[in-house]
Amino acid sequence: GGLSPTTWRDCLSRLKTLSGDSREQLWSYVIAHPMTEYVPNQCQRCGHIVPDETTPGYTDAEVGISEVPPTASERPFVRDGYYRGARSAVA
Repeated sequence: GGLSPTTWRDCLSRLKTLSGDSREQLWSYVIAHPMTEYVPNQCQRCGHIVPDETTPGYTDAEVGISEVPPTASERPFVRDGYYRGARSAVA
């Protein structure tokens, strides 16, 4: 009951109260909250949802990503492994 929270801090405070002393219950509330729900990538102009690796049923090839060695200019920013994702705008 009561007024709806207006900020994430207000919401988190209410979730802490509801969960009592249980950190596990607090995390279950946080994970289930709409503000932490996954929002897929989408075109800001038309709203078309762009499939990504978290969209079930799509392979890397269907999404348009692959693992490739980093370029010389990317190398200083890569800790280890491969660069994953598009190197230029993809629409």
